[in-house]
Amino acid sequence: EYIYSVALDEGFRVSPTCSSDAHGPKGWGYDKFPGKTVIMATEKSKEALHDAILNNRMYATTTGNVQLFYTVNGQTAPTTLNNEGEYRFHVEIGYFRLGEPDTHVKKCKVITDKGIELLELATTSDVLDFTVHAPDSHYFYLCLSDEKGRKTWSCPVWTGKPFAKKKEKALSPIAKDGMKVFDRISEEEVPQ
Repeated sequence: EYIYSVALDEGFRVSPTCSSDAHGPKGWGYDKFPGKTVIMATEKSKEALHDAILNNRMYATTTGNVQLFYTVNGQTAPTTLNNEGEYRFHVEIGYFRLGEPDTHVKKCKVITDKGIELLELATTSDVLDFTVHAPDSHYFYLCLSDEKGRKTWSCPVWTGKPFAKKKEKALSPIAKDGMKVFDRISEEEVPQ
C-alpha cells in the first residue's frame, strides 16, 4: 500500500497488484495465498487483457473474493476527472464466491496523496454513495477491509490536478582515471 501511494505521488499511472512470496513445494497454490489481481477486461483474449492492463483497469484483493466497481463524478474508475474539488463516489461491491461472509467488506477508506486517509466508512451494505471534498488532491483510491483485516485496493482515479514538475538532478559521468577493478575470488586486478 505504501509503495502504491509513493508511485501515484510521483505521477506514475499504475494500479495495484497482488502476489505471494510463498516458495517451495508446499507453499504454492490458492490455499496458501488466496489474493488476486483482478483484470477488468471486456473478454478473455490476449488483446483485451493487454488493453486492460495498459489502461489500469485492475485492482488487488487479498481475500481473492471481492468484485469491485466504482465511479467518481459519474465516470468509471480508472479515469482522469476535471479538477472540481468535490467528488461523488458510487461504489458497488460483489463477491466471486457466495457463502463466505467473513470475506465481506466491513470498512471502506478513501486514500489520497501521500497515503492520507480522507474518509473511513463502516459498512454492511454492498452499495456506497458518499462525497469527498478534496480540492488539493491529485488522485484517489479505495482500500476496503473485511472482518479479518484482509484488504482490497482499487484502481486509481486522477483528479485532473497537474503534478508539480520535479527538478531533475544533472548527472555527470564518473571519471574512470585511477579506478581499479579486482576479481573477488582471486583478488587480482583485472585489466580494463
